[in-house]
Amino acid sequence: METRLIDLKKVPNEKKLLKLLGEKVFNFYNQICNTTISMLDPDFVTWDLGGRRGKYFHGYLISKKSITVDLYLYSSKYEQITCELHFQKRFMQKILKKRNLLSSKEIQNSIDFCIEFNEEYGGGYTISIRIRNEEELQDVLKIIKILSTRSKVET
Repeated sequence: METRLIDLKKVPNEKKLLKLLGEKVFNFYNQICNTTISMLDPDFVTWDLGGRRGKYFHGYLISKKSITVDLYLYSSKYEQITCELHFQKRFMQKILKKRNLLSSKEIQNSIDFCIEFNEEYGGGYTISIRIRNEEELQDVLKIIKILSTRSKVET
């Protein structure tokens, strides 16, 4: 996996991220990163300043599936991390088939908004979620796992 730095001289170390995020959110962040790497096998990892969307941007690009997983890292006082998952229609169809496995109201609302936005403007799909608790984290991890599974070839 190739690392790309934009407007940063180096990737923030674990100690710096732990101080920024706080222990709870840092653990959420680690679980998302580890699941993304193990399940989706990204080609590129990108680091940048987050601008108005947080202190840092940390993104993964999975070229062969046209999926990106983008994380926006804030100060620990907000006790959250934002995760945006970008993908094509075929992956949205997979998520909709397993939507009943997702329990977070925040994720359900994000899926609804994603569908409405796509119907109006077209293009790909983006599910954006602010992860503040274990339920929201587990749903994001489930979506990453859904995105990683291969569709069965119909005969």
